[in-house]
Amino acid sequence: FTLHSYPGRAELTLMAIAIQAQLQTLGIKVKVNEVADIGEVLEKGNFQASMYSIGTSGDPQYTVGITLVAGAAYNYAGYNNPAIENAFAELRAEQDPNKRITIAKRIQTEVKNDPTNLYLASPPLISAYRKGSISGYVANPNDVYLITKELKLNQ
Repeated sequence: FTLHSYPGRAELTLMAIAIQAQLQTLGIKVKVNEVADIGEVLEKGNFQASMYSIGTSGDPQYTVGITLVAGAAYNYAGYNNPAIENAFAELRAEQDPNKRITIAKRIQTEVKNDPTNLYLASPPLISAYRKGSISGYVANPNDVYLITKELKLNQ
């Protein structure tokens, strides 16, 4: 099969080459195809497999909602699983954090039993600044940074 990647996230092509080498030992032939515009390839839907990078969130509704439900922005394969659709609707409506965790675990089990996406890596969070040069900075585990009124440059 052909595994597409793109140079915008160079680490993905390196991971694709590693996957190719590992599958070759099992007798599975993989052609790695790096394309300039991965969005075009995915949107046309004419692909067997693809590397792609998305942001994540601490809320399980986010990743499921952008990748695994009908009409989701990154559901390029057209994946459809009624159990996930129903559980996602419950998750969206539920406010109780403990109940949301229970629903998210059901979705996780369903994804394990009916995989469409393989989640390969989560990049490390790297922050660098000179001690004492700023105040009000809080590292965000989702690697999302916004300039807020609390962020100050100390002179």
